[in-house]
Amino acid sequence: MIVVMYVLEPEDGGTGGFVCVPGSHKANVHYRPSIDSHLVVNPVLRAGDALIYTEALSFGLRRWESDRRFRALLYKYAPGHAAWESFDTIAHYRDLATTDLQRAILRPPNVRARVGLPFPEKA
Repeated sequence: MIVVMYVLEPEDGGTGGFVCVPGSHKANVHYRPSIDSHLVVNPVLRAGDALIYTEALSFGLRRWESDRRFRALLYKYAPGHAAWESFDTIAHYRDLATTDLQRAILRPPNVRARVGLPFPEKA
């Protein structure tokens, strides 16, 4: 699974916010260093930056110590057969869908029933 973090306000690095252990997604070892470890990086991020990382990366948030507020948008992407929660938690919304596109967007995770979304044609 992939995460894209769009930074809305700058993070100066060293003042908190997003932290990670670069390369940890390839380590094949379950290891969580102390937040103060030299392995943990708190990158400088400017407003408008997009940080893309895998959920296999060791990452987290350090306590925010800047005078500015911390604001970012996080979008998580997963393959069609995966989900963060059971489909049962949103299944009732399918009954409310009134178009084929809405029903397609709300379909459960699957591998075999791969069909395109029925986007309307341009007028």
